[in-house]
Amino acid sequence: MLAASMAVLCVPATELKAQETASKLYLNSSFVFPAGRYTSDPTFWIYGGQVTSTGGGNISNVPRIDVGMTDGSDYEKVNFMVVNANVHAKNILFKGCTIDVGSGARISFEDCIFDGVTFTLGSSVSTSSGAGDLFERYRGHLALKNSVLSQVQFQLRGSQNVVMGLTMDQCTVRGPAVLPMVLSRAGLLQDMKLAQTDVVGCSFTQCSYTAPFLAVTRDCVFDSCTLVPGVPLPDITTPLQLSASFYPPETSDQVTAQLTQYVVTPVGQEVSPGCSLTYSIAGGSVSRNELPLNLPARTITSVLPQAIAVNQPVRTPVTTTITNTTVPTSVVTRTPTSPFPTLPTFPTTSDTFSTAMVDARIVPQGGSPDTGLKLMQTSVHGLMILSLSGGEAGSASKIGAIALKGSAGQASSVQFNQPVGDMMTKALEEVVKFAQLTHGGWPRGYQIELSFADKYSKKDGPSAAVACALLLHSLVTGKDLDQAFAVTGDMNADGTVQPIGGVAAKIRGATKGHCKIVGIPSKNESALGDVLLTDGPAPFASIQIFSISHFREAEALALAEKPATTQIALAEMSRVQEVLLNNPSQMGALLRNQHVITKLQQVLKDTPNNLSAKYLLLYANGRVPTLLSLMGSLNAIDDASGALIAAIKADSDDAFDSIGPGSVGSIITRISNLRAKCDARIRPYADSIVDFGSIVKEVQERPAQTYAKKYEQRKRIYNAANLVRGELDRLMNDPQIREELER
Repeated sequence: MLAASMAVLCVPATELKAQETASKLYLNSSFVFPAGRYTSDPTFWIYGGQVTSTGGGNISNVPRIDVGMTDGSDYEKVNFMVVNANVHAKNILFKGCTIDVGSGARISFEDCIFDGVTFTLGSSVSTSSGAGDLFERYRGHLALKNSVLSQVQFQLRGSQNVVMGLTMDQCTVRGPAVLPMVLSRAGLLQDMKLAQTDVVGCSFTQCSYTAPFLAVTRDCVFDSCTLVPGVPLPDITTPLQLSASFYPPETSDQVTAQLTQYVVTPVGQEVSPGCSLTYSIAGGSVSRNELPLNLPARTITSVLPQAIAVNQPVRTPVTTTITNTTVPTSVVTRTPTSPFPTLPTFPTTSDTFSTAMVDARIVPQGGSPDTGLKLMQTSVHGLMILSLSGGEAGSASKIGAIALKGSAGQASSVQFNQPVGDMMTKALEEVVKFAQLTHGGWPRGYQIELSFADKYSKKDGPSAAVACALLLHSLVTGKDLDQAFAVTGDMNADGTVQPIGGVAAKIRGATKGHCKIVGIPSKNESALGDVLLTDGPAPFASIQIFSISHFREAEALALAEKPATTQIALAEMSRVQEVLLNNPSQMGALLRNQHVITKLQQVLKDTPNNLSAKYLLLYANGRVPTLLSLMGSLNAIDDASGALIAAIKADSDDAFDSIGPGSVGSIITRISNLRAKCDARIRPYADSIVDFGSIVKEVQERPAQTYAKKYEQRKRIYNAANLVRGELDRLMNDPQIREELER
């Protein structure tokens, strides 16, 4: 066993207004954790360096420490931060943990199970000097071998220039999961090679990934996965040969159609991707297929011979009262250190990830005690948003409802089985009111839990309201829901459907899933003009999109047994779509065929809210929008700005230093090409970002040699960033623009 000597540093807590104090826990010498079931502690730093009163100190010329974990142990909700250390683990269960791979970290996991774990990867150390000592000393690396990863997320630290060190060998990844969202840039593949990034023989199910991630895989299988659109890799001058299999089989053609630089060969039959562990999944949780060990329950602090604790200001407790139930929540207090103040956010009703997450339990007024539910579980797909460093990506994610029977006289409750934000809580309150009004009260004696397939990322926003209303309605009426249907939209207690944000991204996400019918709020229809302009007719030929203004319209589409008139119209439209998809390269010509036009006109006459038929007819008649909507323009510019807008928002004096020299030019080109398609009121904002990027590019190409010159260059960058801010302030303070954005 490794030596385990540690110095202790106790730092007195300072008095903070309206705040508590909590400790970061540091281990800065070699150690092996004994077997146990470890539970949550303060953020636990495995830190190979000196620890000071303010936290970790310099790690230069400090050898890495070695930390091991005894086989068969469990770690639940433990937040690991690893810096300048070698960490080894085999046959460990990690559940709901965060694992941050910091500078100089070398982490190796074998035969492990990861359930709802978030990994943070990436080093800002430059690779411009090649695989030199500095890069090799400070790069972080995560190695995963023969392991199961369920509902995990890989986050990248820093900007588009992040250097990711990741090895995955014979792993099984089950989703919904987010693989590293690596963005295309010059020199990326070489940098990933230097960082020893390699993914071999893995199986991925229901995962989201980017083209650069696919480029570093070999002999992998992608089942029901989503390719997030992005810029092609600029370094590929000859076709990139890849061995990969995609399921359903037709998705292989969809991938290669988007990635013309890639030549994909199916994985050979002699290869068996995925891990060899035996495991089970029940209720969304992963477990080992072996007898559980009789392990002692422990905390991290209880096993360390001595602890280094550094007090840090953290969250301020507040309370929120919902239907006479007081629930605690928390708000993070943070003081910005950047010369860039925080950018104002766009006014939108899109899903957001709030720091104030609420465990909401809503108690409806009871109806007749002998009134029961006709179904005890049901599910429907909701359209969700993934927030990425390079923009937004949509997906169709299953939302479920389970009813647990209690005593007949007990008050019923409706709640999410995970913390959610205030906006989502308020939306659920409206849904419950609607259900009570519709059914004349509420059956007593039931605890109803609503759950998202992705249980571990924060949820907020009102866009799941219609989906939740369908779930409750299904439980009460016993009517099954169509699993090929997906919906998004806020809803009032009277059943009227209200607009939400991110519709264009959600539509794109829906086309990559298994959903064939989609409902969106009627007031969000303008977003489809943006999709038609940027993506052409293909999304409308892939799914049937309907506008919904009231719950009853959503119900007609969502039921497994639909009204006869709805079913006939859906079947007729499906036949038209089948013709279009049989020859995608000739879709434009087919849409100008008079027989196809007549069919689409009949579909639209029978179902006036069939937006797929409506927008295919617009395309057929040459009436494609020439400009993006106001919100579409803002979103498009923000997405295209990538690392530039991220640098302006960052809270670091040298944030612009993290912008890769090879990326600025391509960002400027993207914004310049996009400008002509944007609403004219957004163009000055786009121009200010281009000006900011031009100054950053100039400084990168001609770096200053003196302190005075560096100060002058930095001042120019700050001034340009403030001009971007000023243009956005101008937009947000224009009453007409704000009103249009908030409709």
